[in-house]
Amino acid sequence: MSGLLTIFCLQNKAPIYPGKPLDLEFGRDSFTKQPDGRLLFSFRFADRDNILSWILTFGNGAELLEPVEFREELYRIGKIMHEKYRDS
Repeated sequence: MSGLLTIFCLQNKAPIYPGKPLDLEFGRDSFTKQPDGRLLFSFRFADRDNILSWILTFGNGAELLEPVEFREELYRIGKIMHEKYRDS
């Protein structure tokens, strides 16, 4: 499969994405349960926008591990959101 290999660490032990368990959506081979209960998720996404928008659906329940260059982009998005809602 082509695309950008992406690795996330998901805090939620049974995450749901568009009404389906993630293992049904992406396959059980995409996940490795970590000793602390988190799920290490590895999948190839089509492009940067797909990766960023998908991880943002988990709020603070996921951490993007790779590609590391997208972590800065997530930080920038979070900073913009913080400024937007800071005085709410």
